[in-house]
Amino acid sequence: MRSHTLPLQGRDARRVRLTGEEAVDLHSRGFRFSIFRPGVEECRLSLPLEVVVDVEAATLTIRQSEAAR
Repeated sequence: MRSHTLPLQGRDARRVRLTGEEAVDLHSRGFRFSIFRPGVEECRLSLPLEVVVDVEAATLTIRQSEAAR
């Protein structure tokens, strides 16, 4: 399972909005996207995924299973 933690920055766990830079970073780490247009900041992670919000640490952790082979 891939996992990456980002600053919460007021984001909603139900609709994770990534900056273009964050999307490129996640893509390079092997995360899968259903929409990947970082130049216009239109990126959507593929399902299934899990989002964990830690309010005290002000972080958001995204977990996505490895691609099936």
